[in-house]
Amino acid sequence: MDTAKARAEQFKVLVANEGWDEALDTFNRLYGQAEPNQVETNEADSNQAEPNATTEDLPTGAQRTFRLQQLTRLSRIPELGLVTFAALQAGSPDANVAVNSVEKEAMLRDTLYSLVPPDSNSLDAVPYILEFKPELSYYCIKSLLVRRISRDQYEIAKVRQSYRTDFVESQSLAPVHFNPENIAKRMKFKLVTRDREPADANLPAETGGTS
Repeated sequence: MDTAKARAEQFKVLVANEGWDEALDTFNRLYGQAEPNQVETNEADSNQAEPNATTEDLPTGAQRTFRLQQLTRLSRIPELGLVTFAALQAGSPDANVAVNSVEKEAMLRDTLYSLVPPDSNSLDAVPYILEFKPELSYYCIKSLLVRRISRDQYEIAKVRQSYRTDFVESQSLAPVHFNPENIAKRMKFKLVTRDREPADANLPAETGGTS
């Protein structure tokens, strides 16, 4: 993480001095690695290269380890959504991997939203270095914009979310509702037993014949 932080700070300085495109080109020349499907091509090129050749002489496409990514419509993932996803993944062999991946994505989105002040719609202090420990990585943010909804949009979304919440909760309660023990309790089910009265010693014993 110390090395990643140092590289992130170095990239931030390059952006300030050279701009984003030039900084990415410089960073890829310094630290870029070949893509897996381009290893053979790079080895062939290196065999034909001159002894004093540098990484700048290698094919550009083989060095695009770092690139600018534009992510849009990153809405927050509510806690109910995480619980629902975990329930759907129950029993899957890779359930833990899938759930952890979604939880990390939710944490990253919450962190990004927390960077924008409540009285603003954007992050002014850019480029911004974001440390994200769940992925052992650093992000260099070029711009960050939050599209806040209006009051009318909120009222519409609130009703829709209310119905969705009721549906999810009812589905999650269904297995418990139809539990055999609960069925017996609701139906007041009891096993049928015959009550046998004790024999009266004063009565004559029953015989098999008549007189």
